[in-house]
Amino acid sequence: MKGKMIIDENDLSIKIVENNYIKLKYLMILLFGLFILNLTILFIIQSKSIIYIESEKQVIVTSRIDFSEEKLIKYINKLKIRFPNIVYAQAILETNGFKSKIFNENHNLFGMKMPISRPTLVVGTANGHNVYNNWRESVIDYALFQTTYAKNIQTEEEYLQFLEAYAENTLYVTKVSKILKDIKQ
Repeated sequence: MKGKMIIDENDLSIKIVENNYIKLKYLMILLFGLFILNLTILFIIQSKSIIYIESEKQVIVTSRIDFSEEKLIKYINKLKIRFPNIVYAQAILETNGFKSKIFNENHNLFGMKMPISRPTLVVGTANGHNVYNNWRESVIDYALFQTTYAKNIQTEEEYLQFLEAYAENTLYVTKVSKILKDIKQ
C-alpha cells in the first residue's frame, strides 16, 4: 500500500497514513528550503547589485560597498543565528579579516564547501569553496548548516566542541576562541 494523505477540513490537519514514499522529514526540508529561497530572492532584489552579461549568461555581482562588519553582525542577529559571537569570530578567521580571496571572489564568509545532504544557496564552486551571489547568501547558508547539524546544541561550549569535531584544522577552535576573546574585550 502506497499510503494516503488525509486532509480533515474540520480541524485543518493533515494526516499521513502508512506512507512509504513521502517522508515528513523531507517535506519539512522542502518547505524550509522554499522559505529560504523566498527570503533570498527578497534580499537579492533589495541588495545593491550590478548585473552584467558574460558569455551569454547573466551574472550577479554584489558590490563590496554593500558589505561591512556592522551589517554582518546585524544580519546574523536578524536571522537569529545561534551563538552569534562565535559565528562572527568564524567569519573573521575564515576571511582573514574580510580580506581573503574566497571572501572577495566567492562571497563566502565561512569557508563553506559543497554540502552533501542539506538545503543550500550555493551557485557553484571556485577556489575549492562554495560560491554565492552575495555575502548575505553565505550567511543564510550558514544558518541552514547550523539548523541542519547543530540544532540540539544548547551552550557556547557545546557549539565550540561541535566545531572542533567538524573543522579540518585541529587549531580551529583555539583560533576562534582567541578572536572571540578579543571581540568581547
